[in-house]
Amino acid sequence: MERITVQDYLDRIGYMGPLAPTAENLRALAAAHVAAVPFDNLDMLAQKPLNLTQEALWDKIVVRRRGGVCHELNNAFRYLLQALGYEVELRSAHVHDPNDRMAHVNLWVTVDGALWLVDVGFGDQSIPVLPLDGPEGEGYGGRYRFEPRPDGTTALLFRRTGEEDYAPLYVCYPDPRQPEDAMGSYAAQAAPGASIFSTYDVVILTTQEARYALVKHKLTTTPHGGGAPTVRPIPDGETRKQVLRDYFGITLP
Repeated sequence: MERITVQDYLDRIGYMGPLAPTAENLRALAAAHVAAVPFDNLDMLAQKPLNLTQEALWDKIVVRRRGGVCHELNNAFRYLLQALGYEVELRSAHVHDPNDRMAHVNLWVTVDGALWLVDVGFGDQSIPVLPLDGPEGEGYGGRYRFEPRPDGTTALLFRRTGEEDYAPLYVCYPDPRQPEDAMGSYAAQAAPGASIFSTYDVVILTTQEARYALVKHKLTTTPHGGGAPTVRPIPDGETRKQVLRDYFGITLP
């Protein structure tokens, strides 16, 4: 495997800004990442094993120009942030099932005297970089805020534009985790038919213009700013390969 540098990774996400560890630069790095690297469950769908080492993740994302699921994307970004001098911890979360505490992972980053949540791997939403003890935050399609809970967990809530009520996206646990802690949860989700990620395509990319989602046999394009989504049927394998290449930058063998 060829040696992949920090500059190679920055080139992959098209980031040319300053690198000093600041909250402003952290936001810019995360925005560049979600606009360039898709959420992509194709390896899970193909029953390929999970490898969360830096070498394997950077080879997949930088050299092969793929995306990944949350464990891959957030761990790959964690390695990048650490190389740039950020203080980063991997945290776990559950989306629907509190019994699966590693169903999702995100990053808690200490910078500019505050603790920030960073998540470049949540397929349903493009979550902005948010201060955990700060006010509501704004992102594509709505607003976000945190809700501390009596059991020590923290819920991330989201309110869609035009709606009045917040709903939880996921619940974060307070203890730092290691990448290998995800193996059991990944194996359970990857079992044939066990989850949507082992049943059909889920490939999502959020650019500055729109959110593109290939789910099952449909490509949905949702422009930012309130425009109506467009849905395009994807009838066969060759069309799917073309859509993956043209919209998500993924070229399959």
